Amino acid sequence: MYPDPYAFKPERFLLDGKPNLAVKDPDCAAFGFGRRICPGIHMTRSSIWLTVVSILATFNIDKAVDEAGRTIEPTFEYLSALISAPLPFKCSITPRSKEAVALIQGVVH
Repeated sequence: MYPDPYAFKPERFLLDGKPNLAVKDPDCAAFGFGRRICPGIHMTRSSIWLTVVSILATFNIDKAVDEAGRTIEPTFEYLSALISAPLPFKCSITPRSKEAVALIQGVVH
């Protein structure tokens, strides 16, 4: 659909510096549209937003490092099935601060 689909290029959704209205909204495939739209769309979007923001606020997510200290580049391999999903890959997830650790422990316990 797009050239170089794995590259982060948000400008592909713009036309002359403005949002390209011809680009299909991915929400239509997931939630439907019009009179048949899923009534849970707003709750789902809010839940996903809160989850992602909470993770990004409390953790540093980086590329993994091997025993020699070299960065391990992730691969962009996917499971090719009815629903596509990335294959497992190594990464480094560490708390951002002592306060983040306390917050995480408070949620877990």
